[in-house]
Amino acid sequence: MNVQGPLNSDFDAFVKREQSAAAEGETDWAKERDDWLAHLRDLYKTTESCLAEYIKHGEIKVAYREIDLNEENIGSYKAPQMILRIGRRRSP
Repeated sequence: MNVQGPLNSDFDAFVKREQSAAAEGETDWAKERDDWLAHLRDLYKTTESCLAEYIKHGEIKVAYREIDLNEENIGSYKAPQMILRIGRRRSP
């Protein structure tokens, strides 16, 4: 279907791109989840590296806990959550 008009032709192109992407294959959601978890672990390592001197001297404390996440296409899974303690302040 091709509806006339500038906005409609943009939408028509969008629909065709999405259909083409769907035809190329299904998304591997388990891989997407695993890749995201690996990036999250890398972020935590980088954060700890940046704060290393503070951690070494006990000025910042780092802890981790597992949290449950639930996403539409992936379902339920566990992910680490970084907890930073600086004095009396704690995140999150």
